[in-house]
Amino acid sequence: MLILPLLRYIDNLHGRDREYDHLQNAICKRLLFDTVKSGKLNRAHFAEPYVSQIKVGKCIVPIRRRLSFFYPDTGQFQSLTVRTIGDCLRFFLTSYIMKQYFYLLVFSLLWCSCDNVSGITGDVAKKASSLYDEYLGDKETSVSFDSIKKSNSPIKFSTNARASKLMDERRIYLVDLTRSMEGYNGAEDIFDKVKEQMNSAISTMNDTTSEIVIVPFTDKLHELYIDKIANKKSIVDYIANLKTRPGDTNILDAWRKGASVLDSTKINYMFMLTDGVHNTGEPIDSLYSTLSNWHSKTQGKYQFAFYVLLSPSAKEQEICRIVDSSKQMWLVPSMNIQTDFIVGNMNQSVNIIDNKRIKMHLTCTNPEIFNHGFRFRISLPKNEYYQIINASEAIDKNGDVFFEIKKLKSQEDLPISYRTKILIEYDRIKFPFVFFTPEEYNLNIVNVGTRIMNIKQLER
Repeated sequence: MLILPLLRYIDNLHGRDREYDHLQNAICKRLLFDTVKSGKLNRAHFAEPYVSQIKVGKCIVPIRRRLSFFYPDTGQFQSLTVRTIGDCLRFFLTSYIMKQYFYLLVFSLLWCSCDNVSGITGDVAKKASSLYDEYLGDKETSVSFDSIKKSNSPIKFSTNARASKLMDERRIYLVDLTRSMEGYNGAEDIFDKVKEQMNSAISTMNDTTSEIVIVPFTDKLHELYIDKIANKKSIVDYIANLKTRPGDTNILDAWRKGASVLDSTKINYMFMLTDGVHNTGEPIDSLYSTLSNWHSKTQGKYQFAFYVLLSPSAKEQEICRIVDSSKQMWLVPSMNIQTDFIVGNMNQSVNIIDNKRIKMHLTCTNPEIFNHGFRFRISLPKNEYYQIINASEAIDKNGDVFFEIKKLKSQEDLPISYRTKILIEYDRIKFPFVFFTPEEYNLNIVNVGTRIMNIKQLER
């Protein structure tokens, strides 16, 4: 009983393979010829799928490789390949067996049930012949290429469309424990206030998977502390029990330690909390160099740093210049570290061939800022192809922002794919503790349709 279904399956595969060979030679090349002749495919660098599926009745045949290259200088098409149902056979038989012993296997099965095989083979042969005549030679049957149409599926960025976090979060606090933090040698006593700010910021974090890393330092590093927000009480108690210690301020070693515990699988926020300047260990030029290299080491990663000046004495001109000029790093001239973050996928992609209205998902750690007047503006760098219009200035209740991409040239003069950035602007003076992470997004604008060719037999 098991032999008959297997035989039917193998014979059907073999017939389908021949049928789609005909489709490959007749339909695909005919389609490419027509599109090239009409001027719709007139560039050799056309590198996106022009036809992605061929639909024959209820059977859809995906194109295995791109129908993409017509070279005007040689007048030749790229070799085409159509995916056949016969490809599935590799899951049951090795390619060697399929090629060398296919007919031997068939004849062995025929020996067991020749009558049934005869009927099955006849049906398959009849069907293959019918399709062959229909698509290649029958004058009374034609293929309507007007049925080729672009898909109208909605455009979506590669971001998560749900109002949920992009990744787990890790916050790293580099805490200066030198005695100047509590008023030693005439300095302002700010230590208790700093600990209160840290606990206040941590108390607003509700995602139990978020991690807190604390790196205490003086002239040397002290024991590292790591815990999750699920153990929030333990974290709060640890911060409350922090005490100052004798020693100078080694910011460089603390920064390097913080950078060493960045987690590439998480969104990382690193805070340098100090009331002084680097005055021990390696020369301060080494700190300048390390800070200057921050962006090159973190570019394309969810790793962001905040250099917090807890007192005026921490302000050092060269450090301020470096931090202000660096991407993914900010200067915070206040001990207020209760920051709000707006997070999105830094690599966005969109196809605008049919629909130019874009939905972009962002996650805000404190949506209440929008009730207090926070607004932002998104745009593209000046270019000759596209610009953003009709953009939202706030995130809706689902965490989405909507905008449209306007074409500045005719369809024929636009590139198939264009890489640019989404820039974000807002009132940083009024909202100094709101940060977009990242501040700009990589955007790939694709301008090519996905097409499906439907083939059906016309009435005789």
